[in-house]
Amino acid sequence: MYFIERSMRKYWDTKEGQRILKNPKRKDEELDLALVRETGRDSKGEKCWHPLESASDTPHAPVSLYEQNDRFLDFRTPFDERRGLITMVAAVFAPTFVIAVKLLVMMILDIFPKYGVLFTVLNLACSIIALALMAKYFNKHGFLKSIFFGLKSMVAAVIAMVLVLIIAEISNSELFDKLHFSIVFFIGIMGCYIMIGGYLFIAQKLFRLEIFVQRRLLVRFDRLNRKVHLHRPSYAGGIVSLDWDNVEVELDIKKSRFGVPLPLSWHQSRTSDGLPECALVGRNSRSHDELAQRWEFIRRFMEDGPQAVPREKRLTKFPWPWNSVIAAGSLVWPFIMMMGKDEEIPPQVIVGGILISPAILLYAAFHWLSLLLCWEPVFPREIRKACGESFLPVIKARLVDLVAWAMLGGLIWWNWSGVLYLLRIGES
Repeated sequence: MYFIERSMRKYWDTKEGQRILKNPKRKDEELDLALVRETGRDSKGEKCWHPLESASDTPHAPVSLYEQNDRFLDFRTPFDERRGLITMVAAVFAPTFVIAVKLLVMMILDIFPKYGVLFTVLNLACSIIALALMAKYFNKHGFLKSIFFGLKSMVAAVIAMVLVLIIAEISNSELFDKLHFSIVFFIGIMGCYIMIGGYLFIAQKLFRLEIFVQRRLLVRFDRLNRKVHLHRPSYAGGIVSLDWDNVEVELDIKKSRFGVPLPLSWHQSRTSDGLPECALVGRNSRSHDELAQRWEFIRRFMEDGPQAVPREKRLTKFPWPWNSVIAAGSLVWPFIMMMGKDEEIPPQVIVGGILISPAILLYAAFHWLSLLLCWEPVFPREIRKACGESFLPVIKARLVDLVAWAMLGGLIWWNWSGVLYLLRIGES
């Protein structure tokens, strides 16, 4: 999922983020960075490590590259594998959406033959106006206040319905009977609207973090033009091109650390929109010197050329189901690393792994489903042309999508056939 990428982008829109951007010290930081790039020392005269200095004697980038050629490198990002939970939530609440739509259609089909076109249209118009007013209130006052406002409105409608029902029983008037039914219909249709709208709102804000969005993030190091291209969803910053000569490494990669990605950044004065940019490159490190080796691999490719780095095994972009099983199983890797490489795995850990294997397989299933519900990202024509690419990557990406969506269609058909079969057995 792309929660971290979206959060990093949205942070600069907050009051705290704006305060940091407007802080005069940010300008001093940029001057200090420029001084380090030029002289290797900061404003205090202390020697600092320059990002373009050698960081390791063994350049290496395992399980991180989608593409490696003489012109560019395409890297993965560390959280591409962390997906599936949101898809599970979407699948669990999807029946609510279907039921709400079905109830809405049933109510309209019920009221139309009984009370006519005019009465049906008037009720629908009133409910739509009420929904528009609630949406306007929501945009002005926020989520929680809108919830309380909606609950109070529903309570008021229920009280009005009871009062009208009492009057209708006492007076035995057809007008009050219609009015009572109109209020009941209004409450029902508003409930359906709220369920449908709530599901779509959550879908827009939450589900698109990992479904109905691009299947992966891409970080491209363009050696020919000395650029770094980032391919992200629009809510996470979109597609941008940044100068390689202005890149900064956000941690001391010479220190021993594992379980973290390689963070690169660009100062706000070096970006087109005036906001700081950040890219997390490659998988989370699985050894103490992996970050230094990965950065050295990138640095040598960009500075010395493709002959200066070894050929790495490339990752596949096709969403095979066994890759989802591997991704789900990788969740237990940090716990194994915490025990140390030289220690034997205790029997209770093995038993625990066997016990949680059904949960891992369930997570893998939704991980795979989330991949099938996405599409393969491709850089725009301008970037592809600058990198010397043809139209072939677009054709490959669309073929991957077609096969993946065909697999999704087969999966849906298989599940639907199973449900119908079970219903037939239940009826017999």
